[in-house]
Amino acid sequence: MQLEDTISSETLSVVAETGFVIAGGAQLELVEPEILVDDSPVPRRILRQVVDGVNQNLSLEQIEASGVTARVLSFEIDDDGFALALFAQVEPIFLTQAGIN
Repeated sequence: MQLEDTISSETLSVVAETGFVIAGGAQLELVEPEILVDDSPVPRRILRQVVDGVNQNLSLEQIEASGVTARVLSFEIDDDGFALALFAQVEPIFLTQAGIN
């Protein structure tokens, strides 16, 4: 990805790579993330802060207050694609809020 500073017109090359696991069926967690900016690694302390913030926002439990319960039962990735098994329960309140009768 290329980012451009609109004031100085300087361009930065940003490369991000990570693995992930699904913890407890509801939490996606980044594993061994790496971010390079202009081929230099982002310091671990900064990377940890970014990863912690991302991990907190990648939980299926966040949607439970709206009436949807979802859990990942299995997730597999290979060279040909991925397979996902998901459980979801939708409460009537969600359908009402979404305008679905």
